[in-house]
Formats: sequence, C-alpha cells, structure tokens
Amino acid sequence: PRGLRSVPPLAQPASRSQERLATCVEFSLCAAPRRPRDPPSRGVPLEIRGSGWRDRVRPRLRAGRPRTRARDPMSFDTLGLPEPLLRALATAGYAAPTDVQAAAIPAALAGRDLRVSSRTGSGKTASFMLPALARVLAARAAAAAASPTGRGSRPPRNGSPRVLVLAPTRELAQQVARAAQDYGRHVPHLTVATVVGGVPYGLQQRMLGATPDIVVATPGRLLDHRGARVTRLDPVEPLVLDEADRMLD
Repeated sequence: PRGLRSVPPLAQPASRSQERLATCVEFSLCAAPRRPRDPPSRGVPLEIRGSGWRDRVRPRLRAGRPRTRARDPMSFDTLGLPEPLLRALATAGYAAPTDVQAAAIPAALAGRDLRVSSRTGSGKTASFMLPALARVLAARAAAAAASPTGRGSRPPRNGSPRVLVLAPTRELAQQVARAAQDYGRHVPHLTVATVVGGVPYGLQQRMLGATPDIVVATPGRLLDHRGARVTRLDPVEPLVLDEADRMLD
C-alpha cells in the first residue's frame, strides 16, 4: 500500500522490529517472503519460491536508512547431505547452494511434501535429486544394519524403483537422468533407468526388471510398461513431478 511508503524514516531504530520496519517500507513489493513460525502439517505441501524473488523485493537503500546485513555464506555441508554426495558436488565444482536448494533440500530430507517454483537455471534439479539420492543411501545403510553380515547394500524392493521422477518431455527426462548419475557418481552400484519414447521396449523392460534405484520417465511410456506389469510403483518413496505445469498443458 502507498501508505507504507509515507512512513518517516527511522534514523536510529530503537529495536530490531523498528529496524525491520524501516527496511520493509522501502521494498518494491509490500511484503517479503518469510518462513512461518509454525510449519504446516506434513500433509500440506510446503511452497518454496526460489531464485528471482530477491530481485523483485530488493530494498532501495538511501542515505539515512538502515542497511540490511549481508547473509553468512552457506555451503552444502550445512544442509545435511551424506558425504558421497558432498564429494560429487565438490568434483562438479559446486561450492554453495542456490536459494532454492538451500530452502528445499533440508525440507526434502525431513520428508516434507514440497511444491517448488523457481526460474530456469536456479538449480531445481539438484534440489530434488540430492535428497532422493540421500534416501537411497539411507535405505542401504538401514539394510546393512539389519543384515546379519553387516552388508546388504541394495535391499530387495520386489521390482519397484525407490525413486520415481516424471518429466513432460524425453529431452528433460534424459537431462534429469544425467544429473542423477553425476550427483550419484560416488554412490556404489547406483542404477538409473530412463523410460522415454523412441527407445525399444525390450531394453526398457530389462532395465525395469533389474529394479533400478531411480526411474526417470515420461508419463506415456511409463504407463505402457505399467500396463504390461513390468514394474510396480506402489512402494516408491520420493515421487517427483518435474515441470508439472507443462505436464498439465
């Protein structure tokens, strides 16, 4: 509202709340996104808006106005990712997470349902693939702990993948599969199956029959294999709809 911009500046804020008010009144948008005090229940998706919103709400700094403090640099080490994934990120040259990754990865690791919106190139693929790979590693560790020999790195799943990613196009599915292999390069015996059109059914049936850890598919081709009862999908844990808006077109 225009009335907010008519509030006189506070030369020396008496409290932190006044300091935030003095900064907020100069935002181009009226309200900046902020984390709610009480997170919604697990059944309600947590909505995350990634890179780009800071460009829309960046404060206009003027003389006499309190300046915002620079945020401490964040690293992937603080997000709770397993060591093999951190090594893969270091190998790929990624030093710090983007805004959408910093917001989505901890919530996904905690098992939250997420609805993430961010512009192209902001790192959305890593924001869901890294937690999915962490889930694969956690399941293997649990199976090894339950095994009498302390092994059992790949628990049986009765022909079902552990992670399913649906993408609207073949090109995007192949891109996501490559990202899964890059981020999971230090995950022992990781298997990623790409189920898209233009590939012989027999080859894809053999890949699905081998119970891959991750399946990246387009909906139409996956439904074909589902109808042929080649794979089961009910035990899938993380389900990702990549670019869900395009799949609804």
